[in-house]
Amino acid sequence: HHNSPMSAAAEVLWFNGVVVVVSAGNKGPSGGYNTANAAPAHDPFLITVGAMDEKGTSKTRDDAPGAYSAFGTTSNGFAKPNIMAPGSKIISVLSQVSSWDEQAPDRVVAGAYFRLSGTSMAAPMVAGAVALLLQDEPNLTPDQVKYRLMNTGSMMVDPGSGVNTPYLNVYNAVTGNTTQS
Repeated sequence: HHNSPMSAAAEVLWFNGVVVVVSAGNKGPSGGYNTANAAPAHDPFLITVGAMDEKGTSKTRDDAPGAYSAFGTTSNGFAKPNIMAPGSKIISVLSQVSSWDEQAPDRVVAGAYFRLSGTSMAAPMVAGAVALLLQDEPNLTPDQVKYRLMNTGSMMVDPGSGVNTPYLNVYNAVTGNTTQS
C-alpha cells in the first residue's frame, strides 16, 4: 500500500531493475522532521541518503552527520537513511538561469559554480557510486547494489539518533564482491 504516487513509481522502477537513490531531507532533528513520513525517502526498497559534514578536512575521522540531515524509523520499522555521503559545502555547477548567485553571492565559486549543503548534494555522491559499481558489475540487482553500498562503508553513529549508518566508501563498494541481499 502506498500513500505516495512518488514512492509507488519509484518502486516500479526498482522492481524493474533500476537502482533508485533519494535524499533523506534537510530538516534534521532540530527541525522536527524525519524520514518516517517523507516520500519517497521512507520507502523500504529505495536507497535513502543522508548528508555528512566533512569539516573541511580530507580525513574522515572528524566527519559528522550534517545537523540538517533527516533520519527516522518508518512505520514499517526501517531505519532511514540507509547510507551517508558528503553533503556539506559541496561545490557544483551554477545554472545560468538561476538567481542563486544574486541571493547568496558569497557562495559563488569562480563565477560558474555554487557551494551548497544538503541531502540533495549527498545523494548524487551515492548515485555516482552506483554508476561505477554497475559499470564494473552490470548484472547486479538493485537489492545487491544497495546491500554492497551499505556493507562496505564505515559505520558512523549519528549523535542525534544514536543510529549506526554506513558512510559511503566507493572504493570498497566497487572492489568488494558481496552480493547477499
